Amino acid sequence: MDVLRDHNYDLTNDEVRANYEKLITHCQRHRLNHGYCQKNNECRFGFPRKIQSESKLIVNDIVYKRGEKKGQLKTSTLEMTFKSNDRWLNSHSQFGLMSWAANMDMSILIDSHSTIKYIAKYCNKVEGASTALHSLIRDGVRQSTDEGMSEDSKRVLRRTFNRLSGRRDKCSMDISHLILSSFMVLYDHQFIHLNIFGGSQALDLDVEDENESCIKKTFLELYTQRLDGDSWKDSALYQKYCPELLDMPLLDFIEWLVARRGKIYSRLTNSKPIIPLIFPKVSHLSNESHTSFYIYCFINLIKYIPWAGNMCSVFDDPDGLFPSSRERFATGKVYSFIR
Repeated sequence: MDVLRDHNYDLTNDEVRANYEKLITHCQRHRLNHGYCQKNNECRFGFPRKIQSESKLIVNDIVYKRGEKKGQLKTSTLEMTFKSNDRWLNSHSQFGLMSWAANMDMSILIDSHSTIKYIAKYCNKVEGASTALHSLIRDGVRQSTDEGMSEDSKRVLRRTFNRLSGRRDKCSMDISHLILSSFMVLYDHQFIHLNIFGGSQALDLDVEDENESCIKKTFLELYTQRLDGDSWKDSALYQKYCPELLDMPLLDFIEWLVARRGKIYSRLTNSKPIIPLIFPKVSHLSNESHTSFYIYCFINLIKYIPWAGNMCSVFDDPDGLFPSSRERFATGKVYSFIR
């Protein structure tokens, strides 16, 4: 990274190129390992790879294999293969490699299928314990047998051997986290679950005032009451957001505000970012020919178009509060279909 910075991030500079070539040699060249990547005399990573003069974007179509949609297109995934004149190099970004200065891989993640597959692969990746440790424990068990060690010693060695056989070696980072009692995994988002048709309510057991309702209000209920100043904890906060409330869709409301004890509060600036999870899931109803296509349209209108009072006002507004809602989201054909 220092080399890049010294030459104003010019990747064509001779010194930058020389540094890049050294990194490729030490970090990006795949070396066959019969205990790691070899299976049936083939490398599971596909090395040696074909030489490519140009980078290519490959589109893979996935079709339904059964049911009424058999043979129809389900989704498409994208795969990137990068140009290379070396059959043993991992795909990578030159700028990324020089910034990271260590081994890296590079993939294109645009569609949801590829993204989920990539994340799931690394979340479930488990490395086995090293063969060196296996050999060490195996020799220890053999020596204990030859020397006639006690049954207790044999039991400890057998237990250690069994545990090492099914577990990976802990790296220095894992050990440091365990010593400090730190979390092994941290996530910096908060998930909010909201069922459009659920209407389920919960009890708030922390209510201290006997005149205060112990029924928790959902985000959906508070959203319908957002134009009412009494639904807000602080009148000054209501006045601050008032100009935006009329045109604020449900998802923005969940992202910027928070429900607590039946009142609307402002979300703290240092709080975790929000990811709303809206139910029911209706992506499978997105085809216009589907008999329940109107449900798909309705749920998306609820999520993205401002409305108040009854949810039906999102497409039929007798008070004229949202005269341009229909035009902002879809064509008249979709709305006539809904109605």
